[in-house]
Amino acid sequence: MDKELKRKLADMRKQAEEHRHQQDQNRQRSSEQWSAYYSVPPRFRPLSPPKPYQQWVPYPEHLLGISCGATTRAGTPCKLTIIYSNGRCKYHGGMSTGAKTKAGIKRQREGYRKWLERQRASKAGRKRSRVYAGDVPCIDLHTLTAMLNSEPGVIPVPEHVSLSGFEIERHGPERFTVTSLAGICAPLELAATHPARGGLRWWFVCPQCHTRRTALYVTPAALICRQCAGLHYASQGSKQV
Repeated sequence: MDKELKRKLADMRKQAEEHRHQQDQNRQRSSEQWSAYYSVPPRFRPLSPPKPYQQWVPYPEHLLGISCGATTRAGTPCKLTIIYSNGRCKYHGGMSTGAKTKAGIKRQREGYRKWLERQRASKAGRKRSRVYAGDVPCIDLHTLTAMLNSEPGVIPVPEHVSLSGFEIERHGPERFTVTSLAGICAPLELAATHPARGGLRWWFVCPQCHTRRTALYVTPAALICRQCAGLHYASQGSKQV
């Protein structure tokens, strides 16, 4: 589009927007005047009511022929003069839904393919920067069941759980301690909730954030929840990078 024509259309749209804004202000001012007039008892009102607001004020002559001006597929400006509040016609006022022609679709796919290649090249040889929850041993509901059904003393951990030297010991109905290889002994708290249909549901309590969790993960110091350990869930739609 010609730069001079584009600048002229932008100026006309700005004037049209100012005209609409002035109309909205006049309409609001008239509404406030009528509300103030009828909020006063009849005997105290002025004799003459406020003048009603003229609902429609025609556009100035030089703004009646303003066109949409959006660039079409042929590269020419749109000439439709029925425009809306966003300054565009009904065909160019919304967001683009993608290419429509064969050449445009081909160009769009080619651009997307090149973008994917650049993304893969930027990640090539990069070391994994995240630690995922599946790579860290944890105690979950199976371990919790074994803890609740055990006798006082050292609790046998299920085979699928590898605690890497952590040892769980029961001292009472709800008192447990966790001992690591470094000799650090930390209490393991449990919490119970009452579901709507009755019974009890047991949870682990994270020693850092003190929230109920279904699993605690192994760290060098203690067993904490996934958020406190800074672990991530592996994406199910792409490879772990």
